Amino acid sequence: MGRPPVILCFKCDICGEQYRVLDKHKCKKQKRRMNMKGYVSHTEVTKEILDTIKVGDLIKVNDWKKPMRVKGVSENYAVMIEKQFGKLYYSVIEKKPWDGVRHNEMIGGYFHCGRDNWIFSDLNFDYKFDNVEAIARYLSTFESGETELSVRNAIPITQIHVKRAGLLAESQPIQKEQDQRR
Repeated sequence: MGRPPVILCFKCDICGEQYRVLDKHKCKKQKRRMNMKGYVSHTEVTKEILDTIKVGDLIKVNDWKKPMRVKGVSENYAVMIEKQFGKLYYSVIEKKPWDGVRHNEMIGGYFHCGRDNWIFSDLNFDYKFDNVEAIARYLSTFESGETELSVRNAIPITQIHVKRAGLLAESQPIQKEQDQRR
């Protein structure tokens, strides 16, 4: 006889309802959905949702297949990275809607993410995203207006998928309790 499958349970941080990983959770208090891989999908992106992003969260924007890990958060910006084939890619989320009408991919009234507007990169930053103080200085250049998102490369955020950094750590005690019951 084999062991019965382990069913992981999670608790919604908004409404407090418990649900299983295999079930899709439709939160009663907010328009969001939990999919099978633990990502919370938001189809209506607001400043309040973007303010819940923390360091360590995994983020997918629009139809991205691979997530990016958040490395730094400030009042109006968040920076995230992803390594692919040994190369580091980064993107900055702007937590305030763009004031313009339309330019390239940027659309007025939407939140955007993309790279910075430095032509030959920021000379004071090494773009390795491994030093907390350097990341804070990098985000402060956005906050002070010294740089902004590149209008050539920024995309509007129409939906965002967030996997909390502590989601796996929270599921382990529930799994241990289920193992002890057997």
